[in-house]
Amino acid sequence: MNTGRWTWLDLRLVPAAAVSWLAALVSPRPGSTALFAVAAAAVVLAVALSRRPGPAGFVVIGVLTALALTCGAAGLRTLAREASPLHAVAERRGAVEVVLSLDDLPRVVSGAGPQRVVAAATVTAVRDGRTVSRVDDGVLLFAPAAGWADVPPGQPVRVRASAMLPREAGLVAVVTARGPPRPTGTSGWVQAGAQRLRQGLAEASARVLGPGPGGLLPGLVVGDTSAMDPVLTEDFRRTGLSHLTAGSGANVSIAVAGVLWPLRRRAVERRVQAAVGALALVGFVVLA
Repeated sequence: MNTGRWTWLDLRLVPAAAVSWLAALVSPRPGSTALFAVAAAAVVLAVALSRRPGPAGFVVIGVLTALALTCGAAGLRTLAREASPLHAVAERRGAVEVVLSLDDLPRVVSGAGPQRVVAAATVTAVRDGRTVSRVDDGVLLFAPAAGWADVPPGQPVRVRASAMLPREAGLVAVVTARGPPRPTGTSGWVQAGAQRLRQGLAEASARVLGPGPGGLLPGLVVGDTSAMDPVLTEDFRRTGLSHLTAGSGANVSIAVAGVLWPLRRRAVERRVQAAVGALALVGFVVLA
């Protein structure tokens, strides 16, 4: 005879979560005006229902609150993107001089013609004619491999580039560099140290394993695919194995476990282990 108590599965937050995911999925398409209108309507309905909530009223209020917060946040992001001077340049497919820094390592793009690279970047200044605007815009950068393949993340550079509207949500523009980068400063000591570690790993791998496997190992460890053979990169993409050369949860688990193993062997206090694990996680994120 089962003497255990009844347990209930509380699913009242599921509708709110589902609405948040759905709104986040749809929000990149409408403009900021439509998003703010939906958020305002959800707030008005939630306030009206809060006076006499009823049995299911709290669930509906939660759904409306989630919809208002999601659409409101998306509207603010869309409004900031639409107000950017780089967005205006992208709408007319123009060319401007920009100051940007790479957010990750450049990746080689396979295809015919001269070798090119692609990388996520952040534009900090836009010079359109005599007007210079300070911005903080996320972009996707395409550039010639010559001169750009060795640019470390965080290094501010100046370049003239053409811009077009992106297909991916969250980006202000897709920019294509029209020349080599002109450094305007130096990357921070954190990024500089991470770049030296990445270069050291790549050089040691190539020296011990040879050019083929040596280019693959940094990708498997920290997601550095800069030395990978383009043919091998395309093979990984076609076979659905590209996730192996990205800094994924498995890489994080191995790195953090390696740091914590000697501490656990010595029965170090758990709070110290948590602090060391957090530092190792931050270091891996910067490195990868």
